[in-house]
Amino acid sequence: MELTICQYGVCTFKEQPGGTFLAQPFNFYIFGGDNDKIATNRAFTCSAKSIKFLRDNNFDFNKWIDNGIPFYNFSEEDTKYATVHGTSMSVRESQLLVFLFHVII
Repeated sequence: MELTICQYGVCTFKEQPGGTFLAQPFNFYIFGGDNDKIATNRAFTCSAKSIKFLRDNNFDFNKWIDNGIPFYNFSEEDTKYATVHGTSMSVRESQLLVFLFHVII
């Protein structure tokens, strides 16, 4: 089953005097909903257990939908690119996007 990414977390660490570490977590809502510039009609898929877990842990569904960072997969991105530029992304551009995606994650 393919599930929807709804949050992405990153944690930075800084070494403190005495050999301890200060952790600074950051969480980002990811919401791949359609907007004025791209329409994918993407279906939202989740498991009942997962959505209950999110609710039980105070996940803010309103913030997720209203303020989530737009995310589109490579196929959706290529479709948008073709609409704007009249051609699909070149292999080189596609490889660059894949590289950047893996660097970020």
